[in-house]
Amino acid sequence: MKKIKIYIAYAGSEDNEGVARWSEIAKFTNHDDALKAVKGKYDGWRGKRDGRVEPGEIEIFESFEEYQDSKKAQLKKEALKKLTQEEIDALGIERE
Repeated sequence: MKKIKIYIAYAGSEDNEGVARWSEIAKFTNHDDALKAVKGKYDGWRGKRDGRVEPGEIEIFESFEEYQDSKKAQLKKEALKKLTQEEIDALGIERE
């Protein structure tokens, strides 16, 4: 599995009550490009401002089997979070 760090650019606007609504513009691998994309993309009651940029990550799998293995590992991790250390010790397994 390959993980790629990305930056998600959002444009926004405010309604009459000042509640912001956001919509995705694009995803970038370069933070500076994402900042350029959001320049002046927020229309609020105080006037135009820049939109927002949030970090993200994309996972790319080489095969369906790799994807299945990843899902199984995630399920195991989530299940182990629900157990106490005493329960894990009683089962004779290690917390990852």
